[in-house]
Amino acid sequence: MQGSRLYVHQRVFRRYGQPLRRVADTYACAVRGVKSWFVDGLGELIIRWLVIAAGALALLYVAISASRDDYLTGNGMASAVGSFLLVIFILGIFLAIYTYVVYRISTSLAALAGFLGMSLVGIILGAAVAFIFALALAVLFLWTILSALFFFPLRFGHSCWLLYRKIKHKCPYDDCRHTGLPIHVCSCGAEYPDLEPNRYGIFHHSCQHGQESVKLPTLFGRNRLPRLCGGCHRPLIHTSLGELREWPVFVVGAPNAGKTMFLAQAVRRLIDTLSRQPHAVVHIDSDGQQRDHTGQLELLDHGRVLAKTAEGTAAALGIAVRIPKGLHALVYLFDKPGEYFQSMQRFGRLQAIEGLRGAILVVDPFSLPALEGQDPGRPGLAPEVPFYTVAANLIHAVEAMLPGREKGTDLPLAVVLSKADALPANLFPFLTGLVGVDHENPDDLNERCRQALERLGATETMRMLQQKFQTVRYFSCTATGRVPDAKDRSSFRPAGVEAPLLWLLGAPADAGIVRPSVARLPGR
Repeated sequence: MQGSRLYVHQRVFRRYGQPLRRVADTYACAVRGVKSWFVDGLGELIIRWLVIAAGALALLYVAISASRDDYLTGNGMASAVGSFLLVIFILGIFLAIYTYVVYRISTSLAALAGFLGMSLVGIILGAAVAFIFALALAVLFLWTILSALFFFPLRFGHSCWLLYRKIKHKCPYDDCRHTGLPIHVCSCGAEYPDLEPNRYGIFHHSCQHGQESVKLPTLFGRNRLPRLCGGCHRPLIHTSLGELREWPVFVVGAPNAGKTMFLAQAVRRLIDTLSRQPHAVVHIDSDGQQRDHTGQLELLDHGRVLAKTAEGTAAALGIAVRIPKGLHALVYLFDKPGEYFQSMQRFGRLQAIEGLRGAILVVDPFSLPALEGQDPGRPGLAPEVPFYTVAANLIHAVEAMLPGREKGTDLPLAVVLSKADALPANLFPFLTGLVGVDHENPDDLNERCRQALERLGATETMRMLQQKFQTVRYFSCTATGRVPDAKDRSSFRPAGVEAPLLWLLGAPADAGIVRPSVARLPGR
C-alpha cells in the first residue's frame, strides 16, 4: 500500500496557504455581509425611506411653488389650490407605485455603494494578499533550492557512514539475497521504500491521514518503524538492522548432528561471555526470537531434548553485539534442517550463503567410519547423510554463491565435532581432552581435534575442505554434558559450545574480543 506524501514545497505551501485561504474566506464573507445589508437588510430600508422622503419633499416643493406662482399671477386662489391638489394627486400615485420604483432605485444605489466600498477594501486586501503570496512563492523557491542543496550532501554523508560501518541492510531470510534500504511502514499501513532525505523532506516525511499528517523520521528513529524487506517483502524483525553491520554465520550439519541443541547452548554461552566485556551490551535482537530462545533454555535446564529444526523459511537468529572499542555487529545465525544439506538441489536454494562472514560445520562423530552405528541415542543405525556428502555440498554451494572463489575462499570455517560427552574414549584414547581445559593453548586444541577427525576416518573430507577454505579451525563440544535420558531431568551442562562462534567473531583484527577460557568437559 503506497501512502500519500507531500513534497517539501507542498508542505510549506499548505503551512502558509491555509492562513491565506482563511483571509480570503473572511473577505468573501464580508462581501456577502455587505451585499446582504445593502440589498435586503437595514441598509436597503434606510435608502428606500430616504428616496421616498426626497421624492415627497421634491413634489411638495413643486406643488408649493406652482400654487404660489398661480396666486401671484392673479389666477386666483382656486387655481393655486387646484395646482396643489394636482401635485398631491401625483404624489399619491407615486406613493402607490413606490414599491417597484423605490426598490429599483434603492437596490441600484445599494449595489453601487456596496461595489464602491468593497472595491476599495478589495484593492487594499488584494494588494496585501498579492504581496504575501509573492513572498510565499519566493520562500518556497528558496526553500526548495536549500533543501536540495542540503539533503544531497546529507544522503551522501549517510551513505558514506553506512559504507564505513559496513551496514548493508541484508535480509535475514536464508532464501533472499536482498540488500539495501528496507520498506518502512506507517501506522496507517502505507509503505515507503525511500524513507530518506529527499524532496519529500530532509529530517522527516509527512504521511497524510485525511486532514492530519504523521511525521516519519528519515534518519534518526526510523528503525523503530515496522519494516519489510525490499526483496521478499517479509517483516524485518531485528531492531538493530541498519544500526549495526550484519555478520551472517551459517550453521551446517547433517540430520541428527545436534545442530539445534548446539546452537541453543552456544547462543546462551556466547551472550554470557561477551556480556562480561566492560560496558558491553549483547542480546537477542528480536522479542519473538528471545521468547523462543527462553523456551528452549527452559527445556534444556530440565534435561529435555529440543525438537529438530522445523521446515520452512524463518529469519536468522539475530544477536546484537555492542562492545565499546570492539565489535559492533548484528550476528545472523542461519539454521536449517539437516535434510537441506543432503542434496545440492536444496542446498543451492539458500541464498544466505552469499555475503557470509563465517560457517560452522557440525560433525556427528557417529557418522564417521570408525564410529558408525555406535551412537548411544541411535544404536546400530547408520547415519542418514555421510559427513563427506554434507562437506561436498557445502563446497559446491560456496562455489555457486561466491563467484571467483573456485580455487579457494577466505570464508572462515569452524569444523565442530559434536556429542563429545558420548565419545568412546575408553576404546579410542585420542578422543580424550578434545573440549579443552582452562588456559589451554587453543592451537594445541585445534590440532588435537583435527587429528581425532583424521583417525576417525575423515581424512579425505578434511583435505577437501582445507583445499577450498583458506581458514579452517577444528573444535569439539557437548551441548548436554551427558547422554540424554528421558528419566533424568537434571539440567544439561554444555561445554565448548561458544568457542566456534567466538573464533568466528574474533577473526577480524578489529573485533576486540577477548577469548574466554574453555570450560572443562563435565565428567571428564
